[in-house]
Amino acid sequence: MKHLLWMGLCVLLGCEGRAGSQESTPAGAASQASPVADTAIAVPADYEDKATREITTDNYKKELDDLEQQVGK
Repeated sequence: MKHLLWMGLCVLLGCEGRAGSQESTPAGAASQASPVADTAIAVPADYEDKATREITTDNYKKELDDLEQQVGK
């Protein structure tokens, strides 16, 4: 299926026998995607730990007001 699509594009655009060459792929297409480390992605447990440390019974109303203001932006 991939080859049929490529052949159709070559016919329409006039590739002239360059099928399969490195010139036929856009420069940097493969280099744009970079792997992401598992530790770079935040998960709900990360937020729960931070909230447990920073939000107390004394300041929860202020923190809630701050969150509501941020969401309202």
